[in-house]
Amino acid sequence: MPAPAGAPLFRQEALEAYLRDRNGREILRVSPLWSWTVTVTLACLLAAALAFAFLGKVDVIEKGPGILRPQGGVRLLSAQAEGVISQVLARTGDPVKAGDPILRLEAPQLKGAIQEADLTLAAHVREQAEVADNQASLFAQQRAMAQVRVEHLERETASFLRTRDRAADQLSAQRELHRQGLISRMEMLDHENRFDAAQRDVASGESELSRARQELAMLETQRRQQVWQQKTGVALAQARRVSLEHRLGQTLIASPVDGIVDGLVLRAGDLVSPGAVTAKVIPLGTPLRVIAFLREKDRAFVRETDPVTLELAQYPHAEFGTLKGQVVRVGTDLAGPAEIQEAFGVPEGPVASPSFRVEIQLDPGQGNQWNLRSGMLLEARFTLRRQRLAALVLDPLRRWLR
Repeated sequence: MPAPAGAPLFRQEALEAYLRDRNGREILRVSPLWSWTVTVTLACLLAAALAFAFLGKVDVIEKGPGILRPQGGVRLLSAQAEGVISQVLARTGDPVKAGDPILRLEAPQLKGAIQEADLTLAAHVREQAEVADNQASLFAQQRAMAQVRVEHLERETASFLRTRDRAADQLSAQRELHRQGLISRMEMLDHENRFDAAQRDVASGESELSRARQELAMLETQRRQQVWQQKTGVALAQARRVSLEHRLGQTLIASPVDGIVDGLVLRAGDLVSPGAVTAKVIPLGTPLRVIAFLREKDRAFVRETDPVTLELAQYPHAEFGTLKGQVVRVGTDLAGPAEIQEAFGVPEGPVASPSFRVEIQLDPGQGNQWNLRSGMLLEARFTLRRQRLAALVLDPLRRWLR
């Protein structure tokens, strides 16, 4: 029977049986063009990724905690003396001028010591005046008498010298006469005795004159020593008075600069010890600077003038962006607890590992719309170096294989 018009000459089953291999293999099918396109595209992307991994470099970024602080630092107000707070003259947030008092301490012991020092000083001044009035005339009389005695002994000694000289001349003449046999030996011995007596008078007169001069000098020395002692007593009393007044002045805690009072939580009646921080003053008109801390292992890759990206904690950087800065100083030694407490106000703050202090200067013309202020926390992003992507990806595997 002939096949209907338009129908295939052979049935589909017959064709498949004819094309099927006698070994049972399926019919060879040809892949469509889109599958080849996808395969080639994936291969190209993989090759490009491998090439970029081994040839391209990426920035190695390290973050460190930081805080905004005035360039000159926050001024800490410490108590210089122990005492009880009697007056609180300012509050947190109050603007103050340099020299404005903030706290006053009550120091009754110092006030009592100052009153005692005033009495001692007044007593020394009175004693000095009395000595100057009473002893001056007595010293003048004693000095005049000693001077008269010295002058008398000088005249007497001069007379003894003249007598000795005459006795010496007479003795010389008598010896010549005795040599010629004109006088007896007894007469010559008599003149020798006169000369010896004159010599003894001269020695005695010179000795008395020397003692009189020493007494006059000693009298003047005693007078100078007495005056010096009086002046020294007055000077010591004045020095003690000034020292106590200075210590009393330390009971008044004042602001060293123009600024805003911060961190003042003390009240009247609280006891403070020497060295205790009572409040802080944030200077006005001082540019802000970032104090950040970089981990010790990354210190070798950060240098001065390196750019830094700053992410403020109060302003999400994905929405508000970031600030730019520049490293101006890197610490030469590990930051201690005092440096960390000075920056963050707490002994450790967000610094958990040994770190170096890094000071960062903000680029000009930034942050005006953000109302930057001291104490804002942030993260500083340091670009340490550029590293190949393959090394960066394979580094965890290398450490794991070790």
